[in-house]
Parts: sequence; structure tokens; C-alpha cells
Amino acid sequence: MGLKETAPLAGFSWRTDDGGGTLAIVKYEQAVDEEADAGGRAAAQQWILEYNEDDVRATAALRKLARRPARDLPSIEVAQA
Repeated sequence: MGLKETAPLAGFSWRTDDGGGTLAIVKYEQAVDEEADAGGRAAAQQWILEYNEDDVRATAALRKLARRPARDLPSIEVAQA
């Protein structure tokens, strides 16, 4: 299970519903496209910053969760249901 599947166990959710590695690559290409309009590049850059920030915040939430006693941790089976 990856970050996107486990972070919700810690109560975390991303600001975007359509996030993922494939979309991140598309946004990166838009952000660095010198032929695109400046507004489009800026919007793509902002999306990348927020997406990466959410990944960092999700990791922090999981680390905090992992410090709890094992008996207090949520079941993975419940999360997958």
C-alpha cells in the first residue's frame, strides 16, 4: 500500500481529487513549457507545489499515527472496505 492508500487511515486527504503520478507529470510539462502562456505555467506550478505539500503533510500524518500504540491503530481491513 502506498501513501495515497494509507494516509486516509491517519485522517488525511489531498486537496485535489485527481492527483497522481501521471497527472503530476502532465502538470510538470505544462509548468516548464516555455511556449505556453504565463498564466497556464503559473497555475501548473501552483498545482505541483500544493500536490507536493500535501504529500509531505500526508507523510507527517502517517508518522504521527505510527507513533501511537499498536492497539490504537486503525485496521487496514476497515480502510479497504
